[in-house]
Amino acid sequence: PQNSSAKEIEEISRVQKRTIERAKSIEKNVKTEQRRVLFDKKTAQEKLKSQEIRLLGFGGCLACKHSPCLKVDNIDRVALDKRKEQLSDEILFVRKQASNSIIDSVVARSTLMGGEIHFKKEDLMHELQCEIKEIDAELKLDAIDRELHDAYAARHQFIEVQSLHGHRTLLNTEDAISALEREHNKLIATLTAKEIIDDILGWMLDGWYFGEIENTIISCSKNIGLVPTNSKANVRGETEVTVVPNDEEKLKDDSQTPLERAISVQDECNKRHEHEQNIVENKKE
Repeated sequence: PQNSSAKEIEEISRVQKRTIERAKSIEKNVKTEQRRVLFDKKTAQEKLKSQEIRLLGFGGCLACKHSPCLKVDNIDRVALDKRKEQLSDEILFVRKQASNSIIDSVVARSTLMGGEIHFKKEDLMHELQCEIKEIDAELKLDAIDRELHDAYAARHQFIEVQSLHGHRTLLNTEDAISALEREHNKLIATLTAKEIIDDILGWMLDGWYFGEIENTIISCSKNIGLVPTNSKANVRGETEVTVVPNDEEKLKDDSQTPLERAISVQDECNKRHEHEQNIVENKKE
């Protein structure tokens, strides 16, 4: 009986010790949490961001609000770089030509869209330089879009930005987002306005809204005679000139790509020029 009572007393003392230790541990945790809340200087936005990070888990993107990230490229940078290099080579070729000369080019965008291949030097240079500027703007917009996505997905107070100034700059994340959004919106507005204006001018030129002029440069084109012009000195009168190709020519044009159509027009010009030279030589003989 004495041994059993001693064991019971020992067990009771052991339970009491565990209860006291558990109470001390709970009290310590409560004091730690109170101290954390007292010295916590995070704003409500930072707390909400921390909660989003925990919900997204590993590999989650704060910009896309999804895990994994859903960001995709909007343009083909390799194709644009290749096109820019092609335009640069064409500009170097045009600069070597004499001023006030007529140049044949199959690189210009208007030619690839089905237009003529004959240009004045100044007009061709202007078209090539404008397209290079548009490509630079598209590449810059893509770089800004990627850095803006990275800024929204950033989990640090500072990030590096390169697309704004062309060199790496360390900025506050919120300031970087504001600057990138401003430049992003400006580029989108500029490119959109230019595309709309180009479409309007192309539609007006196809509809002969700018008047007509005698076709002297494109002498070997199928539409010989009057062509649309943007000159204010040649305003169309009441008579309207329309050229309707036959079925065979229409089917042939539809089956060809713009580049093939430009090459075929160039071949026709060369054949016509050789024929005219032969006629002149025969008359001299």
